[in-house]
This record gives sequence, structure tokens and C-alpha cells, in this order.
Amino acid sequence: MTLKQAIAILVATGTIGTGIYEGTVEDTAPDFVLPGEKVAARTLVSKTVDMGNGRGIGIIYSRPIHYEDPVDSSLKTIDTGFHERPLLTAIFSEYEIKVNAGNYVAYFDKDSYGRYRAESPDGSRWIEFDPLFNESADLTVDIETEWNGVKETITLLNDKSPTTLKWLVKNEGITANAPTATDAKLVPVPVTEKASGDTLIYMVDITKAVYPIIIDPSVVIDTTSVSNRSGSLYTAQKPTYTSARDTVSANSFPTGSAYIGQYYDASPRYDVYRVLLRFNTSVISDYATIDSVKYKARLSSDNSTTDFFIKCIAAQDTLNPTYWLMSQFNKFEGWVAGANVYNPTIISDSLGTATMSVGDTLTFAFNVAGKGEISKTGITQFYILSGKDIGKVQNNTYDRVGLDHTSAYLLIYYTEAGLKYGGATLSTVGGAVLSKLGGAP
Repeated sequence: MTLKQAIAILVATGTIGTGIYEGTVEDTAPDFVLPGEKVAARTLVSKTVDMGNGRGIGIIYSRPIHYEDPVDSSLKTIDTGFHERPLLTAIFSEYEIKVNAGNYVAYFDKDSYGRYRAESPDGSRWIEFDPLFNESADLTVDIETEWNGVKETITLLNDKSPTTLKWLVKNEGITANAPTATDAKLVPVPVTEKASGDTLIYMVDITKAVYPIIIDPSVVIDTTSVSNRSGSLYTAQKPTYTSARDTVSANSFPTGSAYIGQYYDASPRYDVYRVLLRFNTSVISDYATIDSVKYKARLSSDNSTTDFFIKCIAAQDTLNPTYWLMSQFNKFEGWVAGANVYNPTIISDSLGTATMSVGDTLTFAFNVAGKGEISKTGITQFYILSGKDIGKVQNNTYDRVGLDHTSAYLLIYYTEAGLKYGGATLSTVGGAVLSKLGGAP
């Protein structure tokens, strides 16, 4: 949920400014425990739920969902939800909305979406932003809270948008990430960053860009290292379709949205988008029988002008999960250079873009081969490809969809023979429970 969506809900329910919103959090972030959760089995990226009679569920993300409490070293749930602050506190503060994630704290001005403060839990490290520009018909601003900090998205909608953006910034021990920007074709857009006193300045070079242009001035507060990187690998501006499929020198988007599909323009330019995903599934016991596996991800964008199918594909057994390399574009089973049609190991059902809408949670149900790909001792990795890519169906338009990789996760249902628990039910693990972690049921 973005800050705008959270404020819209508070306004619609009449709770903004009343101090009675039931989600109000001002002090220590409460730990969130799933019904039936085995808290002692938590890892940074996973939860395990006891379903009773030896059955269980592993809920596994590719990014942290827990942080280590500095007081007792226990793992507690990261809560990135927006909450209205108590009335008296809000009256004497410039910020009415608060996020107490546990591993960081952030405060937001409900009347200025780009104005906020983010800090470490003890307040010793902090940064404040006050934008010197406003939203308009030509520029939009939105904010999301992620597991490790605040992600701001500025969209320049057309050639009337300002290309110089300024903020007043105060900070202690935290600095903004170097800005990144891409245009409508996902081509990187140059952004020059400089400081003048307390003023942070971005100058966007729109010379070759295609609107809309998206700029990401994010801030990371929790610097916990994330291994097993996942995300998009894609070819860019190849002169033929064959060279786009066969390249071993792809570009990458290791975080954020993960893109699947193809692109063509009359230059000629051909792009092919593939996704490599990795999950640490070692939380599943060696003694467990895997009953079913589901990969769930939210559809973040849909640029498909003609419909196509997407499906999960087995990675090559020799693919090293330790590294994120451009050469991993083709490291799936069944890839052969120059092949007319790939013959990969398909590990899930196929989902068609015709029935998808942005915001939908997509569910890929793994087949028998997919269940066999789950590693009980380390990293499970697999690809997502489009059916057109697999079948070498050249397109003459823009056919690409994006998945929100940061909130995607695996659900692994398993049985451990001979174990008896009095656990949770399937219904109590679904719904708002998983949405609390940034996912969906």
C-alpha cells in the first residue's frame, strides 16, 4: 500500500485527525505472529506455520520480513504499514502519519506526500526531506515503505514536467541513495545529483527519453545484506530478434519490478525480458514431503498489446545462486543458442495476460517437476518466461508485464510423517495475515 492509498482509507473512514484509528502505533513496534506460527523457526526471510497433524506451511520471501531485535536478538516481524498518530501527538508535530517498522521509523506529512523524516529505531541516525516542488498535472509523487526504508517515486508525465527537482535536506548518519531513472521503454535516463548547502538538486537529462519518466530517490535505513539476488534480466536494443534471445550479455533490474515479455520498435530494436528468482528454502525439513508449492506475486504493470502466457521454468543445475551476473540471462534448462523453439522444463501452470489486471495477485501452482525443484538445504531458483519467448514468436509491438518482486513469495505446503501438532487452519493463515507481510493470500 502506498502513502496516498493509506491516507485515502483514513479519510474515507473518517478517522484522520480523530486519533481513534485502531492501527495507531506510537511507541515500540508490536511483533506480529501468525496463527500457529513456530516463532522459534523464523529466519530473516521466512515464517513457518504449524497446521496440525504433521502438516505445515513455509512462507518464504526473497527479501527480509524479520529484523533482529537489538535487545534480545529475537527475530520480529517488519511492519511497513502506515498509521495515524494519536491526536495530541499529531497536534504538536509536523507529521500526522507514522510507520514503525521495527528496524526503522518514518514520519509523513499527509498534506505533502514528498515531505517526510526517516530514522533508525533509536533516532541516532535520521534524514528529513522537504520538496521544493509540487504535484501537478505534469508530475506525480508517491511513497512506499519497504522492508529496509522509504521508496519515493516521482513520475514526469510529459514535456511540461520540470527537469530540475530540489529538496531541503537535513540529515545525520543517513544519506539518500544515488538517484535512478528510467523512461517508458525502461531505458536508463541520466540524472545529475548535486548539493548546494542544505539543498539537494536532481537534474534530469530528457534528451533521448520517452515519457513518462520515473525517478527513484530512495532511502535505505536498514543496511542488512540481502543475498540470493533476484529480479529481471533483459536484452536491450538488439538489431534482430534472434540476437535478443541468444545474447549472453543482458542488462538487469535486481530489485523492484520483474519484467517478462518482449518489445519491438521500428529502429529496429528488439528486447526480451526474463525473470530469475531465488528463495532460501532450507527452512523446509529434510524429512518433509512437499505436498504443493505456489509462487505468488502482484501484477505491477501491464504493457501487453497482444495476449501471451507466462510460466515458471527450471534453472540449470549448474547455475550458481551466489552471484547475480548478466550472463545468467540464458541459464535455464532447455536453452540452446539459435534454437527456433526452446524445450525447457516447465515447473508451473501457465497464466494468460488476457485475464490479468494491474493489482491482481497472480498464483503460479507448481507441478510435480516444480515440487522437485525445491531445495531443502539451500537456494531454490527458477525463471519466468513468456510463451512467445519460449516458442520464438517474434512480435511487432510491446508485450511486457511486470511483477512486484519485493512482495512476492513462495508458499510451500508440506507433511512431516509421524509429527502431530495442534496447529492453525488454512483459513487463519490467509487474508490479512499474509498481507501484513507485504504479500497477498
